[in-house]
Amino acid sequence: NARRVAAVRPIMIRIPVVPGCNDSKDNIKATAKFALSLGQNILRIELLPYHQLGTHTYIRMGRDYPLKDTEPPNGEQLNQLKHIIEDSGVKVQVVGI
Repeated sequence: NARRVAAVRPIMIRIPVVPGCNDSKDNIKATAKFALSLGQNILRIELLPYHQLGTHTYIRMGRDYPLKDTEPPNGEQLNQLKHIIEDSGVKVQVVGI
């Protein structure tokens, strides 16, 4: 779908960064490579740090929150990921820190 959209209009790729899930250097490098493959219509990648704001909703619903022990990424971790993307030639922005 991203390829189809990028073929006809500019797009941003927004990535929620979840520690232990998608924050590895290899995953971020692969994502940047994919973004580059979309051509000139890729505006930037936005990194969105995971947060625990949904925890209380799960509690009110009587459900277990599967990421309750996951800590949000810190600024240093996000900056490392940002530099990996920048080094690949894609514009990147960290949002919400």
